Amino acid sequence: MVADEGIQVYGGMGYSGEAPMESAYRDARISRIYEGTNEINRMLCVGMILKNAMSQKMDIMTPGMALGAELKAGKYDNFPESTELFAAETWVLTKMKKAIIMVLGSAAMKYMKKLANE
Repeated sequence: MVADEGIQVYGGMGYSGEAPMESAYRDARISRIYEGTNEINRMLCVGMILKNAMSQKMDIMTPGMALGAELKAGKYDNFPESTELFAAETWVLTKMKKAIIMVLGSAAMKYMKKLANE
């Protein structure tokens, strides 16, 4: 927004390479392009996972049921105090996978066939 206002102040000269706003506007614009790519990837990933799960190419029900049983039993593991290489990262990734399974399961149960539109 600031770069856009700077272009407005400089007028037509703001787009030329001699104006300091030209590079700021160009740099601000490219970050929007990168973010758009990430957003599209996030949407595609969820859709692909659900499509594979519905066509039974990927089993998410078994881990989902195991996760539900784990939560009902109150089984929670704490952050590891291990000095093993990547122990903390592995723990975080495992927790993220479980969170994704929970969200996918909840969304699938709530929206069923309408999930692709939500």
